[in-house]
Amino acid sequence: MKRLILTKVCFLFVLNIGISQIEFGMKAGLHSFDLANESILVPGSNEQMELNFLESEYGFQFGLYSRIKLFGLYIEPSFMLHTTSVNFTLNEIGDNGIANSIINERFTNLDIPVLVGFKLLFFKAFVGPVAHLNIDSTSDLIDIAGYSQRFDRATYGFQTGLGFDIWKLRLGIKYEGNLSKFGDQMLMGNQNVSFDKRPSRIIANVGYRF
Repeated sequence: MKRLILTKVCFLFVLNIGISQIEFGMKAGLHSFDLANESILVPGSNEQMELNFLESEYGFQFGLYSRIKLFGLYIEPSFMLHTTSVNFTLNEIGDNGIANSIINERFTNLDIPVLVGFKLLFFKAFVGPVAHLNIDSTSDLIDIAGYSQRFDRATYGFQTGLGFDIWKLRLGIKYEGNLSKFGDQMLMGNQNVSFDKRPSRIIANVGYRF
């Protein structure tokens, strides 16, 4: 009987320690998008078409996070919705010369990073993988004959950065790299027309602990 009571007391003590080391909160922030000056030739069209990456607008993100402290490390999974808007120039080379137009593409993804961190002086350093799941997209490219999009799979990347805590606020800046080429979802007559480079982002966010 005493052994049973002691076991229950130890279990409640460990459970209380575990719960005290878990926090939940929400985050919001801005992110940039970098693809350099990339261009691709659009296959399968009657006229020669060249698609050039022009610029991207700052994107927004918002979501929930949790942080678990375990053996001196921080494990931080998050669920973040982010929107990105990208502009292209489409050069159509035909018998009448070159026609230029501005093409816009906007998409919303659910990002699921799982970061592992440790304390570094006054900061917390984090690194870990991130998965991207497409939720919605709109693109002017759909007007090109034979163009389609494929969002039937997740894409993956990594994040690394630094964070700083002030009371209930969680400030952070991260660099994100991707393992997939940009435009991997773009198809022209069932042929992939992705860019050669893998995009990167700088993410600045602020969180609030509940």
